[in-house]
This record gives sequence, structure tokens and C-alpha cells, in this order.
Amino acid sequence: MVFLLINLFYIFPPKQTFAQGKTKLIIHYAKDPNTDKDWNLWIWPAGKEGKKYEFTKKDAFGPYAVIEFDESYDKVGFIVRTDDWEKDVAEDRFIDKFKDGVAEIWLLPGDPEIYYTKPSKTASTPTKLKEQTKVTVHYYRYDGKYDGWNLWIWPLGNKERDIISQVRTTLELLEPLLSMTP
Repeated sequence: MVFLLINLFYIFPPKQTFAQGKTKLIIHYAKDPNTDKDWNLWIWPAGKEGKKYEFTKKDAFGPYAVIEFDESYDKVGFIVRTDDWEKDVAEDRFIDKFKDGVAEIWLLPGDPEIYYTKPSKTASTPTKLKEQTKVTVHYYRYDGKYDGWNLWIWPLGNKERDIISQVRTTLELLEPLLSMTP
């Protein structure tokens, strides 16, 4: 019987995996080309304390990190952040798709999605707007009641107050037109 079991292992060797009882993460990050921020990772196995890890390698996609744990985990949390705790995305994210103790993911800047296969898109460059940009908003209410409705915007940058002021001024100019509903 023992001879039979030994021969079975010889004919059908056990599937080779990353070291049993260990977890390996490979995290690729497509760094935003418009920033010089020094991003790193804060990683914690579910229910455990976190620790800082650096992106130590680089490939065509961008910087990446290889992290190995001596224990087996099926869920690991992470944050892409700076040392001052500025986060790339607001929410904490969790890796929960492992194959043989290994998970490889790809991340895009500002995108909360975790890609388990290399995405075809890459980090995008935001479009630069001119000092003044005209925006036309067409809004129609079937009941014709426009009182009490506002337009809110959240621009990026330091000129938020100026832009909101410009939008309010534009809406004030449009108010007579809005009241001319059929």
C-alpha cells in the first residue's frame, strides 16, 4: 500500500504553489505623470496591524511592490498613500482574490477599482482648462418650476471660489431666460 502511494506521488506530483502558509502580493501602480508625489503602500492582513511598504521595482506599467507574508491570508487591505497620509483614493481597498497564495493587481491613479489583470488603459493626463471656460447647461423641467434649484460644481484646484462665483453670475444672467418657459 505504501509503495502504491509513493508511485502515485511520482506519477501525479502535488501541485506546486507559493510556499504553503505564505501570502505574496504583487502591486503595480501606474503613477500619475503630472505629480512628483512619493507614493507608498500601507498594507494590513485582515484583522492585523498595518505596515508601510515601498514600491521598490519598476516596469513599463510603473512602479510596483512585491510583499511576502509568512502566514496565509485570504484578505489583505491596502492604501496607496504618501508619508503624510495623503491617499490616492479615499476608501480603503481589499485584495481577496488569491491563487495558490499569490495575488497580483494593477492600480490606476485616482481609480478605486482593483484590476486583477493588467488594464488596457493607463494613467491619464487631465485636460488643462483655460483661465476661463464656458460651460453651457441645458436643464428643462416639465412642470416649469425652476425656483429653488441650483447648479453645484466642484472644480479641482485653488480657484474653487472664483469659479463658483462665475457660475452664480452666469445663472443670474440666465434667470430671465429660465423664467420664459412656454
